[in-house]
Amino acid sequence: MSKKLKIRLHFTSFNIFYKILLILYFVIVISFILSIIVFYFITQFNDKQVGPAQTPANSILFSGLAVAGILHLFIIKLLKKILTSRISKANNIAKKTSLYFNYFLLNITLVEIYGLLNIIFYFMFNDFRFIFLSGYTILLMLFLKPNPEKIVKDLQLTGEEKSYVEQPDKPFN
Repeated sequence: MSKKLKIRLHFTSFNIFYKILLILYFVIVISFILSIIVFYFITQFNDKQVGPAQTPANSILFSGLAVAGILHLFIIKLLKKILTSRISKANNIAKKTSLYFNYFLLNITLVEIYGLLNIIFYFMFNDFRFIFLSGYTILLMLFLKPNPEKIVKDLQLTGEEKSYVEQPDKPFN
């Protein structure tokens, strides 16, 4: 008999929810940028010359990852549409923020996985073009930065629920 493990964060106010969301966002973005820098310098201190590889396999892999990056954007939009519609049906603001936190974590993690894959291929093949795809990942991450207006829009908050955003220290009921 298997039981589902449900982990749900319970936020007490919008202020706490938003601060934790921002901290998580910046930790993920900064760690990703630092990993790009570390892998870049690791390959620089190897005896290999950095530059676009001329092998057909690398070009095919690069093209595939570029197309995957474009598809990734559509997947993110589809995920947003599906999950935010489910979240907006929740019956209170505490549950909505908890579900939105999970959605945000899933979304930013999918973006980071795509970027880390590009960094790994850069390290493996010493092909500088993969760093450019990692730059695309940083742009996606900047696009995903949470702000109160975006959260209100995504959660489709009602008038009473918007008061928690306008008065961020007001405790959730």
